Amino acid sequence: MPPKNTDAIVNETVELQCQGQGSPTPTITWLKNDQNINFANNPRFFQKISGSLQISRSQKSDSGKYTCVATNSEGSTRANATLRVLSKLLN
Repeated sequence: MPPKNTDAIVNETVELQCQGQGSPTPTITWLKNDQNINFANNPRFFQKISGSLQISRSQKSDSGKYTCVATNSEGSTRANATLRVLSKLLN
C-alpha cells in the first residue's frame, strides 16, 4: 500500500501509510527528499510496526517528498508521496 499525498496543519500529527507484502516479508524504510530519515536525530519522526511513518507536531520544514521503500531478498519497490505542512488559518 503506497503512501498518499497529504496536507497537514502545523503542530498536527500526520501519518503516511506504507505497507509491503511479499515473501519474505519486506522491510520498510523511509526517505525524505531522497535522504534516509535519521530517526535518532528526529524524535518527532516514528516508524510504526506497520511500516507507516508518523510525524508528531508537524512543522513547515517537514514538507517535502517522502519515499517508502519495501525491500526483501527478491528486490525492492519504492513509492513516493508529497507532504505539505500548512500554517493554521486565522479567522
